[in-house]
Amino acid sequence: MVIPLDYEETVVAHYLHKEVREEIARFSRG
Repeated sequence: MVIPLDYEETVVAHYLHKEVREEIARFSRG
């Protein structure tokens, strides 16, 4: 399995995106 050079950045971006989505969902539920 070849790991891209920006693998860590991709993981971080995915993690942050997940966190943001959870925050938005929590906020929109009130």
